[in-house]
Amino acid sequence: MRTRILVTGADGFTGKYVCSALRDRNVEVFGLTEDLSTTAQSIDIRDKDAVSEIIKLLRPTSVVHLAAISNVNYWAEQDFYKVNVLGTENILSCIS
Repeated sequence: MRTRILVTGADGFTGKYVCSALRDRNVEVFGLTEDLSTTAQSIDIRDKDAVSEIIKLLRPTSVVHLAAISNVNYWAEQDFYKVNVLGTENILSCIS
């Protein structure tokens, strides 16, 4: 079976390079991103139902979780918590 990796934050600074490197190694890559793109599926990782649905649909063999708000000066503290903590919790609970 070919390796299928789900990459969250696929259009972010690191995600672009990770996806490219994985594809260079003949890995089947599925990207998740916050906004619409031509190379990734757009979902909000804060939406547990959407996360669960996409993981069930894609059935990845591995997940590289890079989606986060990385700017510590980000003005909306609640968004920082919801994306970085609750979004990560949603990913973890849906893959286990």
